[in-house]
Amino acid sequence: MNEDSPPDPSPPSAERPQGRKRLRRVEGETEEERQLRKAENRRKRLRRRRIREPFLRATAWLLGCLPVAVAAWLGEILGLTAFRFAKFARSRVLTHLNIAFGTEKSEEELQRIARDNFRLMGRALFALPAFAGRDPEYLRSRMEIVDADLMLDPIANGRGMIVLSHHFGLFDAAGVWLVHDYNGVVVGRDGAETGPTRLVISMREKLGVNTIERGNTRAIVRALKDARVVGMLADQDVEDLNGVFVPFFGRLAHTPLGPAALAVRAKAPVIPTVVEWTSRTTVRLRVLGVLYAREDLPRAEAAHELTYRYTKLGEDAIRERPEHWAWIHKRWATRPEDRPELPVWEPRAAE
Repeated sequence: MNEDSPPDPSPPSAERPQGRKRLRRVEGETEEERQLRKAENRRKRLRRRRIREPFLRATAWLLGCLPVAVAAWLGEILGLTAFRFAKFARSRVLTHLNIAFGTEKSEEELQRIARDNFRLMGRALFALPAFAGRDPEYLRSRMEIVDADLMLDPIANGRGMIVLSHHFGLFDAAGVWLVHDYNGVVVGRDGAETGPTRLVISMREKLGVNTIERGNTRAIVRALKDARVVGMLADQDVEDLNGVFVPFFGRLAHTPLGPAALAVRAKAPVIPTVVEWTSRTTVRLRVLGVLYAREDLPRAEAAHELTYRYTKLGEDAIRERPEHWAWIHKRWATRPEDRPELPVWEPRAAE
């Protein structure tokens, strides 16, 4: 939840633009001065994170001492409380649900999905440190894997693979599966950051999940060439990452291009997955397919087209269980007019 963004008093609407709050320009300010102001704002955010970090770590330690079912239940209470009282966050989630489903679902259905979404986000928030307080084998024993046999052919051919997880259910469980079953590695944000990012990385480490920093392309390519499995997330609008605009629920969404570009470069398949809850302490990981880049297209276009296909598979899974996906994310924040230098790939435009 973005504490730097002002409350939005207007009601949720599928038509309201979802632009990201950017640093406002000051009249007469040079670009160098703007960048200095931007750096100062970042330093202030880091200071706030350092102040909060001891509290976050103490909370995570306490949750790690609780039974997973109890921690998950407490998380659900937190999520439902946030749904009731966090008006800005609730408005954002409902706005995004309206963008995605429009007239497909009634207002009552969207309210129910949003309420369940907050409940499951709270469950995941508290269950992860509870799982991290136990042996990694415990979480793996609570996972059901569906359609993993789709990966047998790439494994038999000695190929490295890129496994994509969506912010869906207990998505961090996918990393435990990759490490446990395939000696995999996970790509994540800079581990030097403080606050929630550093805390999540430390919990992943307790679960046996090693993280390669997002910008370390050489290490990722090396892992793929060594026929290892690399886990990545690729369903957010990250302003600072190179991306491509592809349809997501009928609206162009800025999507990171890294996984597809790496797949083209390493000739590795992409395997989209989702991790859905089956109870407060158990999850089901579903392999959605095995995708290869098209060889009849130029490399850049092949990466764009591959991004479109795995985004579409993720959308299909979200449509089946919409309450599981993190609708709080500003998935459509960056618009094509904001980044005219980035490519757009749509089926009609490509034909």
